[in-house]
Amino acid sequence: MTVNDLDKKLTNSLIEYSETIRTMYEEADRTSATKDDIHTLARETFYLMDNFKHEIIDYLKQSH
Repeated sequence: MTVNDLDKKLTNSLIEYSETIRTMYEEADRTSATKDDIHTLARETFYLMDNFKHEIIDYLKQSH
């Protein structure tokens, strides 16, 4: 895997995260966040970070 490949994978993860969050929460919505909203956002953020971790570790394993 090249740095460009890693960049594409991380970018795709970010795009997927952004699309998921945007479908859940409208940008102009002034409704207060509930605890459930915060838990959902935290879970989606965890999934993103976990994906980043795996992609970076895979890249480092292939580079050495």
